Amino acid sequence: NDMPLVMVNSSGTTNRPKGIVLTNKGINSTIIHYDSPNFSYKRGDKFLQIIPCFASTGLVLSLLMPLYFGIIVILEPLHNQKIFVKDIKQYKPNMLIGATSLWHYAARNPELKKIDLSFITLPITGGEYISADSEKEINEFLQNAGCKVKLLKGYGMCELGSTVTTDTPLHRKNGSVGYPIRGVNISTFDILTNKKMMYGERGEIRVDSPARMKEYYKNPQATKEFFYTDENGIMWGRTGDIGYVDEDGFLFVLGRASDTFTSKSGEKIYCFDIEAAIRENKNVADCEVVGIPSNGHDIPVAHIIVRDKFKLSEDELIATIHSNCQQKLSMQAVPCGYKIRKNFPVKDSGKRDIELIKQDRTDFIVPTCNGILHGISF
Repeated sequence: NDMPLVMVNSSGTTNRPKGIVLTNKGINSTIIHYDSPNFSYKRGDKFLQIIPCFASTGLVLSLLMPLYFGIIVILEPLHNQKIFVKDIKQYKPNMLIGATSLWHYAARNPELKKIDLSFITLPITGGEYISADSEKEINEFLQNAGCKVKLLKGYGMCELGSTVTTDTPLHRKNGSVGYPIRGVNISTFDILTNKKMMYGERGEIRVDSPARMKEYYKNPQATKEFFYTDENGIMWGRTGDIGYVDEDGFLFVLGRASDTFTSKSGEKIYCFDIEAAIRENKNVADCEVVGIPSNGHDIPVAHIIVRDKFKLSEDELIATIHSNCQQKLSMQAVPCGYKIRKNFPVKDSGKRDIELIKQDRTDFIVPTCNGILHGISF
């Protein structure tokens, strides 16, 4: 049962993709979680498989799991926003998993707003941060289109065999990515001391899962670095994500531990803390903050997508956001520039392409003491 079965690839979020060896036992342990009345499906339902099969979510959760339960799988080899919408219209899938960026595009697509989506029984997302406001927007779209189920969220990674948390139509919390699936334990740890954190305290998310990888293919050093074995002999997978677990067992993901930059004064700043301050403005649909080099140190810049019903001028919006950041953040964490954009670039895996965003360093809006400057490059 513990024999190697398949090799998938990591997403390459922080470095080059690695080969990840998954076992027969691990894959079955993930599949069996969905043998539950908490999930409404029946034999003959249709599942849209749009996540690449070189990732564990695409292979395990979007292909092997539905096939095990007698669900028809629609294999879509092309992964982009327009294809996602086209497939929903053409195939009318009952179940589908899409990154948050795909659901955002669908929620704002005028063609889908004209279609009865009551055929969707399990709309699922994962792989990207989703704010409470974004979740509300997508759920309002689904409800207005006739879907009777709210968006289900999950969290996982290839090294852990796919999903490690999920919510259900009856058990969910806004802002959370769900609770651990069957057989999985999750906790947060202080990265430097390996101390286990208490409920509500943020730290690195680590996971004890029967679905964990056997190894990185021909890379024993990386395998050793991924796992942490505690004093009780429990082997935890280090996700590299920062978050917290509440007293009900729901997991909240804040961002990557590596999602930081070092300011001129040497302060280590989490970009997701800046993003949280920006998202407090109700006109912001989504944002991404990155640190970019400037004059020998890093400075933060913010890329922002505004809501469809946005009525302020760009100058008014940026001035309001900038003022709130000045009140909520340290001086070194306040963005030096803001860019309004329509969407974010995505990689083949469906995740946001942070490196491309970092390379986009032109046409920023910069608040100054004397007003708002446009077209600034860094």
